[in-house]
Amino acid sequence: MGRNFLQLRNFLEVKFPDLIGHITAEVYPPPPGAEIAAQLTGMLQLVLLACLFLGSSVFKAIGFKEDSPVVKFVEENKMMLFIGCFLLNNVAANLTKTGAFEIMLGDKAIFSKLETGRFPKAYEVVEALKAAGLAPSA
Repeated sequence: MGRNFLQLRNFLEVKFPDLIGHITAEVYPPPPGAEIAAQLTGMLQLVLLACLFLGSSVFKAIGFKEDSPVVKFVEENKMMLFIGCFLLNNVAANLTKTGAFEIMLGDKAIFSKLETGRFPKAYEVVEALKAAGLAPSA
């Protein structure tokens, strides 16, 4: 669970004791295209690592000649390609992040980071919960 969720949950449980034990977090699913892109990026990373560590034997196995420009490029730029492979890992991880921080009370949306593009302020959540009929503690 994210730090923002835990802080908000603790704040709301103090402010609205009726919510104790009823505040949960769920993972918001990424779009299907993003999941496929992340998987393809991961596969590309594995192929790149195999080419880097196994060298020309991988290229021979898939039909490249040893004097091929591709083989020469990989042999001459191993460090750059290794760093690129590391960056592919970050790309794959970021493809599946949605940035969602949605606050629901039953079926009613109290706040949506996807709609507003920002995290809620505590007073906004409190006011929205009051408007939904919850009474804060004294």
